[in-house]
Amino acid sequence: TGKPVPVFATCEDMYAKLPASKAPNKIIIYSPPGAVYCDVKMALEHGKEHLKTLFIITEHVSIEVTAKIRRLCDDANVDVPAAVLIVMAVALFLDLEGYKIDF
Repeated sequence: TGKPVPVFATCEDMYAKLPASKAPNKIIIYSPPGAVYCDVKMALEHGKEHLKTLFIITEHVSIEVTAKIRRLCDDANVDVPAAVLIVMAVALFLDLEGYKIDF
């Protein structure tokens, strides 16, 4: 069927265990709102040699934190697709307005 896909608890662990030739340049971060900023920061710190794109899956993140994540990624020259940031912001707005959000 193919080779198993390795899964790591942290970016630090992943970059420490994988040889440089296998280090990914794209990462998916799936974090609760309270942890997403720290997780992005860790990914940027430990992946600085390889990381080019971050896909962030979360919701209910403030506009302020979303902007800080964008700035961190811009400073590190790492792309975060705009659609990801827009979904984070729209989900928060709709929740604040009392709409039920089910993804």
